[in-house]
Amino acid sequence: MALSPWMAPNMRQMMRGGGGLLDDPFSALFEDQLWAPPRWADQMGMSSGLRSIPMDVIEKPDGFEVNADLPGVARDNIKVEVDDNNLLRITVNEQQETTEEGGPAGAKWHRTERSQSYKVRSMQMPQNADLSSLSAKMEDGVLKMKFNKTAHFEPRKILIE
Repeated sequence: MALSPWMAPNMRQMMRGGGGLLDDPFSALFEDQLWAPPRWADQMGMSSGLRSIPMDVIEKPDGFEVNADLPGVARDNIKVEVDDNNLLRITVNEQQETTEEGGPAGAKWHRTERSQSYKVRSMQMPQNADLSSLSAKMEDGVLKMKFNKTAHFEPRKILIE
């Protein structure tokens, strides 16, 4: 399972060598908005930084393996698509509704919350990938996909008359 890169804002500034006179004085205003979620996002469970699907692509002698980390995602919420240009696309669409009842029996609902998460990750596969042989399975929060290689293609020379 791959780890998603995340760095505290002050760590990024130290690595950049920030604080110098030649630095852009406005860059910090826009940079932290991408990494530090607003308070409402913390309450909705969306505070994990930038959303993406971490993927590993492994080439073996007979084919390829692609592993996508999707912890806690149900199989029914995942869609895998391929197109004619060897583009592999993974789409995750999750919807969640939380309802809490308060007060004595017969009371009205005091809180109902809904959240939706939509993630898409596309990756161009090599030309020798045979995506028609793609198989996929979920195992311990990792979507594991396998597909074969096509026959080795040798470019041929064209004689010009």
